[in-house]
Amino acid sequence: MTSQALLMIAFLSVFGPGQAEYSPRSERHAIGGWRYTIVEERFSHQVHCRLFMRGAEYADHILTLQFGSSVDTSFAWYSKDGGPAAPWQRQIPALLVLGARLDTDSLQNPSGGRVLLPQSEITGVDVLEVAPNVRSRPRSYNLAGLNMAIRILEDRGCWGKDMELR
Repeated sequence: MTSQALLMIAFLSVFGPGQAEYSPRSERHAIGGWRYTIVEERFSHQVHCRLFMRGAEYADHILTLQFGSSVDTSFAWYSKDGGPAAPWQRQIPALLVLGARLDTDSLQNPSGGRVLLPQSEITGVDVLEVAPNVRSRPRSYNLAGLNMAIRILEDRGCWGKDMELR
């Protein structure tokens, strides 16, 4: 048997006849410090997307900033492009409309070390600064890449009416 025939047998034993054409297509890209993946199911044509950077993730029109799980962010403040600071809790009504889950499983730190902001608060913002509590220095996030990635992913079918973000 030739090596090419052995390779074909190995391929068919793993994927079976016709399986390779239905395996999901996956792409990975980075822009401005943000990484994103797009997976399209070839059979159902569902699109699954993930947009993230170290300590932050964007999903379902919500930016989640993750500080340490022991950091109490209940009284965190944020500033957009060097403007006046505001408490993130002012955004809770908008976050609830978007379906955000604000509760955590921790009784010692109900915030879970997270700060959540709706897309309406970050659209067009280049630099976001967040002070997780009164004793901490603000942490800076470059959102220019995030906003570009959101536009790219929306054009690719992410976050549409019948699409799901994972």
